[in-house]
Amino acid sequence: MHDEASRSLRARELAPPPSWLPPRVRFPHLRIAGVLGGVASGKSTAARVLEEAGCLRLDADALARARLDTGEVRSALLARFGPQVLDACGQVDRAALAQLAFAAPSARRELEELIHPEVRRQMLAALEEEEGRSLASGTPRWVVLDVPLLVESGWIHLCDHVLFLETPAALRDARARADRGWNAGEVARREAAQVPLEVKRRLAERIFANEDVAALREQLLAWLRDARERRD
Repeated sequence: MHDEASRSLRARELAPPPSWLPPRVRFPHLRIAGVLGGVASGKSTAARVLEEAGCLRLDADALARARLDTGEVRSALLARFGPQVLDACGQVDRAALAQLAFAAPSARRELEELIHPEVRRQMLAALEEEEGRSLASGTPRWVVLDVPLLVESGWIHLCDHVLFLETPAALRDARARADRGWNAGEVARREAAQVPLEVKRRLAERIFANEDVAALREQLLAWLRDARERRD
């Protein structure tokens, strides 16, 4: 799907942008891409490929992990959930916290209120800085949003380009068990709480098969070269 058609479809299917998100015209000199796919589909791998090709990658997960490690958040979590959220060294036990968050919507909302505002602040600040660099250089700069819940969080509204990774469910489940230590079925359980994959596919301008990282890399680099020629 052409990116203009993709944006038109997004305008029809998506909820309005969240109140904290500035309008897209705030960053006129940036070209912003986002990556969609199922859980453990390789979205961060794809974002890193684009980063290596010269895009600025904004890693929401890394910012969230850094926020979790602050004393402020650790104290708040301990007060709210008790010592079960800390490991033997007194640090936040991310696995235990994830279990709590996915088991209770109220706990998930409280956790998001602790983490997300600061992540959003830092990501928007990075976009502002990159916009300034682009304006100063007179050359459009490319950004890729490495955000796990691109649609659900609202960040998709800033994207000029949305890509979808088509990764078999069995492969995603195997990756999650090997790389994250998840139990079988955890991928499906988490996806049940997200926007359905068929909706995310419709929102993308391009679908990339991802069963082999080398092949995915070639596809992404070819897409980026073509997109730069069309947009720049």
